[in-house]
Amino acid sequence: MTVTKKRVAAEASDPVAPKDPPRSSLEAGLERALAAYARHMLTRERAVPPFAARLDGPHVLVDVHAPDGLQHVRRRAGAYLQLCADIWGRSQAAAERAALPSLLATLSSHPDGGANEWSRFYDLEADADWYEGLEAVAEALVSGAPDEAVLLLRRLYDVDGRIGSDRGLYSRGLRKRTAPAAIARAVAARSAATPEGERLGGTPQAAIKRVVPFAGSESAVDRLAVASRICDALPNLSLSNHLTFHAIVDKALPALLQDGDGAVHEVALAAAQNLGMKLLYRGAYPEAKRLLDLVVAHHVALPESLRGRWECRLYLDACAGAADLDAAEEDWTRAATLDAPTDPSMVGRCMFWSGDVTDRRGVALARVAKALAVRAEGGDPCKDRKPGKPPGADERARLIARAAALSGDALATASPRIEQDLERARVEGTASGRGFQADEVAARAKVREAAGDLAGALADYEAARELSIAAGLSWQIDHHGEPIRRLRGRLGQAPAGAPESFDPPWLLDPARTSEERERAAASWFAQPWREFPATPRAAVGRPFAYVLLRDAVAHSAALWKIAETDGHDLGDRLAFAARALVVLDRWCDRRDASWLESVLDDSHELAFFGETCAIDKQPAQRREPLLLWLKQLVLADPLDEAAVLRGLEGVPWTNLAAAFAAGVEHYDPLRDVFDAVRRAGFDGDALAVVLRAYQDLLKNDWSGFGKPRGAAAKWESHGRALAPLDGRKLAPALIAWIRARQAVPGYYGLPRLESKWLWPLWYAWSDEHCPGLLKEVSQGRLDNGKSLSKTQKAARRECLEWFADRA
Repeated sequence: MTVTKKRVAAEASDPVAPKDPPRSSLEAGLERALAAYARHMLTRERAVPPFAARLDGPHVLVDVHAPDGLQHVRRRAGAYLQLCADIWGRSQAAAERAALPSLLATLSSHPDGGANEWSRFYDLEADADWYEGLEAVAEALVSGAPDEAVLLLRRLYDVDGRIGSDRGLYSRGLRKRTAPAAIARAVAARSAATPEGERLGGTPQAAIKRVVPFAGSESAVDRLAVASRICDALPNLSLSNHLTFHAIVDKALPALLQDGDGAVHEVALAAAQNLGMKLLYRGAYPEAKRLLDLVVAHHVALPESLRGRWECRLYLDACAGAADLDAAEEDWTRAATLDAPTDPSMVGRCMFWSGDVTDRRGVALARVAKALAVRAEGGDPCKDRKPGKPPGADERARLIARAAALSGDALATASPRIEQDLERARVEGTASGRGFQADEVAARAKVREAAGDLAGALADYEAARELSIAAGLSWQIDHHGEPIRRLRGRLGQAPAGAPESFDPPWLLDPARTSEERERAAASWFAQPWREFPATPRAAVGRPFAYVLLRDAVAHSAALWKIAETDGHDLGDRLAFAARALVVLDRWCDRRDASWLESVLDDSHELAFFGETCAIDKQPAQRREPLLLWLKQLVLADPLDEAAVLRGLEGVPWTNLAAAFAAGVEHYDPLRDVFDAVRRAGFDGDALAVVLRAYQDLLKNDWSGFGKPRGAAAKWESHGRALAPLDGRKLAPALIAWIRARQAVPGYYGLPRLESKWLWPLWYAWSDEHCPGLLKEVSQGRLDNGKSLSKTQKAARRECLEWFADRA
């Protein structure tokens, strides 16, 4: 009898022990595959159940022993994951078999819809018992069903996932494999869908558009290639339009699933599983449900798939105004019978939830509540979908009421854990186990805001931010900060009037008057934002204290642990963070503050160590000044800019000055444009016109274009707006900015000149200044001695010809 944790000799009482007829190669291979499957896909140590197997064409017929007698499995060999899952499922007792007839943990290597492969799936495919066992199954097929053997091995060796001329066969881990001689050529051959000369690249949508025309091919090899390529593209989908991808896949799936069994069908189901979960977490509930319906029908990752479908149904039933809003609970209840509430998941940890099934219920309820609130406001929870017609007053009220009920249930579910986590964070410093899960509180905030309860929404967002800080992750410290400051503004708790510092969106707002723009421009131009203050005291009113305090809060979890190691008691980290956020919120939305974060990244390390470093690796003596500075921040009353800057005189301030000098050229290029144009004598309205043009130039790559066209065509309207301005004054200012920019080294050193920086001069033309610059450009004198690629030369030529046409 085979045990899944290790291979042992067969027992004498085993019906397939040596005293019986010898095991066929098919049975021996299948036994090894079953053992490997259980080792990696199933819980507990399991003995492979007694079974007998034979072939019927491409199908494997298995008689497997269960506690109540023989059970029968019929499955095509190419669907080897379902084959193993069916055998293990049929070997269960009758009651377990009725609830979960197939122990199919997953078909997809990415069962949670995330970008990272599930480690157990990788371990299964790298297990020698798995691929050698399946190779034995394929060899048994060669004489009677060679086509099925070809499909099995092409899938096992991921033949369609590789590009290039190498026709070698490899298992996971690049172990060289050899197919049976009779089918070796067919196994290694390129399919028509994936020819040898193809080049991979581009978006996931582009990758599958090339292959989906073969979904209806009569060749199963071609259809398998299509299904495999869809699966390969899915992990790269995170930044792409999910609905566009789904629309392409949706046309191909019926053809790929037409066999109802086999390798093509199983790989297509794997794509449906992965894409279904991706769409779920994208908020594309209608599309996700259709795929999850398909997955549930085949028992794929059944508990998780049922919980995913339950979430979809909650949202869709609420939107449709279903009579029974709790009908979806049947899916949750059915899932609950299949695993214990304390099981993390049958498919491992998912990035979209943390903890046990109870936690996941709270998070899912919160997601649906937030989605309904978005829908009530006329939006769509899926950012890839264009919002439809806003709901009427009655429907809006109904959606908000349902959202309020769900968010209340989510918080009732989550509150005990939230309180435990906050207490744990106060005692231990962090509670990072929950990670993202301020979701429940933030969802209620969204619902309250949609309902018009702004004060309640503000309180919830502040509580959600406290939870994010409790998690101790540096990049989460201002989660929910934007809605907090927005709501404070709506409640009259934020300062009115012109921003204190450079703020392009405010200046470009059509509601601004010429007088408002001029006053703001005069004030901003007078600010010495490129100069480093001589002393810490002189830095009050500038964003240096903000950056230092922000980094202290962001890295507080690690700093508090280091302080404890060194014998310093810094007190309650969460209480300190709450006091610090009062100061930080006054600066967070200021451009000069947020952009200074990049110039002085990890400013506390720069100040006290002269460089960014691993503080915990530094000697305790070197850490002492930093910890004493933190201690004074914790004790400061009031905690303000002066308190943050206190104690930085001498070496820390000198270190910060050096870091600022090294990065100031990258601080704010758009503000450099503002200064250059203002220095040339232009007023606030003219500055708005220029900044609107340069804002898009700085935001978009467009380095491959010689003139405004294609994706850059819309910029031309901003360029034309420059024409009425005095080119004799504007052109030299813009040229000076170009020369200064070319002197700033980037990641690869000093840059080549991009044509887009010349575009504004086509409209802000000066006969006195522009021709000379273009001559320098044509001679390559602004490229810092670097040669241009073929593409760059073409763009440069296009640009210069465009300017020549102007003359």
